[in-house]
Amino acid sequence: MYTYTLSIQDVLTYNRYNLSLKKKKGLKIARFILSFYIVLLGGAMIYMENYIVGGLFIVIGIAYPWLSKAYMKWVYSNAYKKAIATDCKGMIDSPITFQLLDENIIIDDQGGQCSYRLSAVESVIEIADYFFIKISNSHIVIIPKTDDDLNNTIKKMIADHNLNHVINLTWKY
Repeated sequence: MYTYTLSIQDVLTYNRYNLSLKKKKGLKIARFILSFYIVLLGGAMIYMENYIVGGLFIVIGIAYPWLSKAYMKWVYSNAYKKAIATDCKGMIDSPITFQLLDENIIIDDQGGQCSYRLSAVESVIEIADYFFIKISNSHIVIIPKTDDDLNNTIKKMIADHNLNHVINLTWKY
């Protein structure tokens, strides 16, 4: 039996990871198209001899793809933090116990005790600092890599039960 706690940052990391999987190419293309039109508008302003406004539009148009990406990360992070603070109030900074018994994973936290069969595990995602265990009922078990014994137990569980193991150690948000 292993005991650990989750912080808002831990849950936020999972939400960021999940969001990064759903990114659409269309949004990236739309940012560059909008950037092109802003630069084009700046060129039109310079053509009309309004050099200051035209130069400002060109600078904004060139920087827009990167500024909008950083802004969206900030917006999503703040929205997730607020949602986590209200929805997961009892879970944050409370002890969680993880136990692996034969064919079951048992999680005991503030919400009660949950038992999952290992056959219900869809995948175990490993990033640099966390394991995310996806259960077939859309439940996620977030496990920080702070305890070497727990890490070894999870790796042994993956190998012994031939679970789907997704390794993404270089993931960054």
